[in-house]
Amino acid sequence: MHGVFVHRLVFTVRYARFHELLEKLEYQDAASDLIAIFSEDVALTSWWAVLLCDSVPLLCYSKIFSTIFF
Repeated sequence: MHGVFVHRLVFTVRYARFHELLEKLEYQDAASDLIAIFSEDVALTSWWAVLLCDSVPLLCYSKIFSTIFF
């Protein structure tokens, strides 16, 4: 039972950090956190759409694509 609450707490902390990085315009770190949230399976699938909507500012920041994919 405790594992469920710990998992939710981990997601909440990571989600808050993601938003903090977005507010500070630290897009590369925010993108790295977003990738980690998905790849480490921290987010419940019911939150995926919210995370993707929140990540729209990252799509406007071209340096992320050159750093991550190239």
